[in-house]
Amino acid sequence: MLSQRLLITVHGCSERKLSPVFEGRGHRIRIRCSIVNNFIRMECAVDASTIMNYRFKLSLLLIATLLTVGPIVMAADTPHSEADLSTPLTLQMHDVSSNTVTAQVVAIKREPSGTFIVNLHVSPETWEHINEYELFHTERNRRVGDIEGRFEPDIPIEIETALDQLVVDSLQLTDTSPEELAARLASIQPNTLDMFLLYVQSWIARTVTQEVPLPPELQGKGSISAGFRMERAD
Repeated sequence: MLSQRLLITVHGCSERKLSPVFEGRGHRIRIRCSIVNNFIRMECAVDASTIMNYRFKLSLLLIATLLTVGPIVMAADTPHSEADLSTPLTLQMHDVSSNTVTAQVVAIKREPSGTFIVNLHVSPETWEHINEYELFHTERNRRVGDIEGRFEPDIPIEIETALDQLVVDSLQLTDTSPEELAARLASIQPNTLDMFLLYVQSWIARTVTQEVPLPPELQGKGSISAGFRMERAD
């Protein structure tokens, strides 16, 4: 029977108290937990015909867990540097056919390895175009989670991307800080090498998620996102 892996991210809880198994309607689903950038990532395998139903049920399960375990205590020194973006930066990006892809930069950070990570918000309509043409290197055969990229129609989709190292080297960004990269993104001029920063293929997607709405009584307790991640290329 066809199965898919469902990616659910939980912000604000401790891994050690998460239940590894979810049971319902005679089904037993094994959940894999890991901590990525100080938040919990959970993956599980479910039957493709019921994946959307289980996404909702698992969200409820994780909400309940979130309420019982409380927040993680974060380390004082973070393992990466991050730009202070008081307001999102809107970019008019382009695909290989010169179609415009509008995205908002909501976070820019740099990992200890030197990799630039940029989180983009796109509208559901823009995501349909990205999904159809597998932009940002979102090839379906490398997706882990909801490989069809199905999301709710009225909530932004977040794409966590890494800047291609070839672009970093070509634009001499090796010693650039996240704040400086933000400034360059905000001041790109036509017919300059920095235009490469606006090409969607310069950015390699790591995860594509959408926040799951919480009922009013649970708002402020944390957040849950669902979607898929990309397998790393060898």
